Amino acid sequence: IEYAGFEARVARDQALAGRVLVMDRALERGTMIEGLLERGAAVVALDANPQVTRLFDTPSYLGLDSTAAASAGQACHSLIEQVVRAFGGVDVVDAAAAWQANFAPYVAISNA
Repeated sequence: IEYAGFEARVARDQALAGRVLVMDRALERGTMIEGLLERGAAVVALDANPQVTRLFDTPSYLGLDSTAAASAGQACHSLIEQVVRAFGGVDVVDAAAAWQANFAPYVAISNA
């Protein structure tokens, strides 16, 4: 089976297909997240507001309430586990330094 035409079309139409991005402050960055989703990215949105879980209704969006994770190491591990189970890894972290540090091992694996 030849997939080259299909893969070329996906690469052209959805330049971020297959990429997983983690973003914090999601509710104030909704327009940016919408654009990333339209370009084919999977987006993990972190926010202290629980409404983040309902911001977009698509399988390529995972909204997570980051309130508990910000204060507890075990909760942070649980949050990261949800991300990895949902999308298999992380390619880019556009978030505060603490989140970048927590996701760094997964980004390193994804970019290997």
